[in-house]
Amino acid sequence: IKMALKNDKLARLMIWGAPGIGKTAILMNVLDEMRSEFPDYRLIMKTLSNETPDNFTLPTYVDTDTGKKADDVPKTWLPVYKPSGDPALDLEADAACGKGLLFIDELSRATPQVLNVVLPLVNEGLFNGYKLGSGWTIVVASNRADDELSGQADIGNALANRFAQVYYEP
Repeated sequence: IKMALKNDKLARLMIWGAPGIGKTAILMNVLDEMRSEFPDYRLIMKTLSNETPDNFTLPTYVDTDTGKKADDVPKTWLPVYKPSGDPALDLEADAACGKGLLFIDELSRATPQVLNVVLPLVNEGLFNGYKLGSGWTIVVASNRADDELSGQADIGNALANRFAQVYYEP
């Protein structure tokens, strides 16, 4: 966990383990331990079993050549910016996102609709045309597939292979 926080070149981190083993508590302890090293680090924590796609976006209307069009923009809690193509403006917008840890808990218990919203953010750092600030680290946690007989999304090898993985045993 410390390596993932200190080195943004590492793959995203997935923490596996049985329900109730303390995956979240372990992460919180590491963050507390590193507070002096990262005093301005923010923590954003989302538990996907409690989320809907609407919890990530707000509707907005944009002007187009044919009139107004409905569009979705990220909610303000997401540390993302809209790339402009101007390197100086993008650097400024990226810095305004700050630094921190985006912790996504219960990835395997998300609905398919929520996974469709969250996975581009987790995989590529992209969200509806917005980009995750470079000062942010993403860590996800998930229960083992055989711990729950229902309510689990299949993470699958294609998704799991995109993460550095840590497995905690009781």
